[in-house]
Amino acid sequence: MKRTDMDKSIRTAVNFITISAAITALVPTATAQVANLDSAPQNVFENESEESLAKYLSLGPVSVRPHLNVSAYYDDNLTLKDGPELEDFVWRISPGALFGAGEFRDKGNYVTLDYTPTAAFYTKYSEYNSLDHMVDFNAGWKMSKLTLGIGQSYEIANGKQIEASAFVEQESFVTKLTSMYEFSEKTSAELNGRQMLIDSTDRVIKGADTRLNTINQWEIEGWGNYKQTEKLTLGAGVIFGWRDIVGYTSPSVQDVVDTPNQTFQQVAVRSAYDVSEKLEVSGSLGLFFSQFQDGDDKGPTLVFNLAGSWRPLENTFVSAEAYRRDFPSYSTAGQTYTATGFRTSVRQRLFDKYTASIATGYENSDYSNTGGTAGADRTDDYFWIRPAFDCEFTERCNAGVFYQFRTKSSDNSAVEYSNNQLGVYTNYKF
Repeated sequence: MKRTDMDKSIRTAVNFITISAAITALVPTATAQVANLDSAPQNVFENESEESLAKYLSLGPVSVRPHLNVSAYYDDNLTLKDGPELEDFVWRISPGALFGAGEFRDKGNYVTLDYTPTAAFYTKYSEYNSLDHMVDFNAGWKMSKLTLGIGQSYEIANGKQIEASAFVEQESFVTKLTSMYEFSEKTSAELNGRQMLIDSTDRVIKGADTRLNTINQWEIEGWGNYKQTEKLTLGAGVIFGWRDIVGYTSPSVQDVVDTPNQTFQQVAVRSAYDVSEKLEVSGSLGLFFSQFQDGDDKGPTLVFNLAGSWRPLENTFVSAEAYRRDFPSYSTAGQTYTATGFRTSVRQRLFDKYTASIATGYENSDYSNTGGTAGADRTDDYFWIRPAFDCEFTERCNAGVFYQFRTKSSDNSAVEYSNNQLGVYTNYKF
């Protein structure tokens, strides 16, 4: 789960299917969590083809594609608290535009820039009104054997953070550098770098806002890949990283570093297999090692990711993912946790224009102390389910209705909650 701790489960109803189907090499399991906010599910316009993509607006050599998402939904627990729960009706408007130059559809030599602001309006609790911003820049350079890439994103977003059980404002900078060299038709090597700077604040109505832990992470990874057949690709790699954690949360223990910095390493193998035209699977398996500032060590911890997509019938789509990963805690000083879970989704297309879908997931988070800290260990169990129904009016416009239920139980009753959401959404891509 390239998953972040910020609530992703409601962001799209069917993007999960497309993402899993597209996986050919998995995101390293050491990746930190970055904000993703509550919004209505969005259809991914599965009928959109290369022919329709050619209808981009053009400004000389630059292609421009505006897009718009509008959603409105009832939420019975805005702040993910066990009580008192804040109910409200929420409106979200997300206009934006993608700018692209070069061979960005084929990922050749290209440059893209996408900017999407989101205005959120809360009918009752206007204190939570916000204007969020998402900027995503990517560029690639493809030569005969060497492919280079760079990506930079900036996001400031307000929404629910599952791990903290809170409504937070989160600011994130993510930088990616990628490279791949093809030695032959069957063998290649990758060297990639990543920087993530994440700052979060718990927003409290009629009270003081609470600063959550700031997590800055740097990592470098190297992979060797071997294409055994046209359908099967194998790989092995190592990851080295460092987490700089600035603590603002409790507990605070005298003469002890509350949030010790961390170095980590991971060794892993991975594979991607196109079983048939209708079935694709991919996976990674590795061991994760951590060393903390106060001299404490953790590991080896088994980490893995297994994803697949299946199209049993022409209009039926099934996607699933299981994972186990290590994360630092935003909400509790001096703790990390191992997240083990799964997600699955089924989508049925009806009468060409209509689609019914249901998605569900479960995650177990096992917390442990780091360094010399003495906080209480805890275990969280998080479950969500989301049915949706939408109509695709044209290849550019769709609308739908959704319901979502989620609940979290924990050894710490302060982070337990349940939440229901019911709403509508529409999308338009020019």
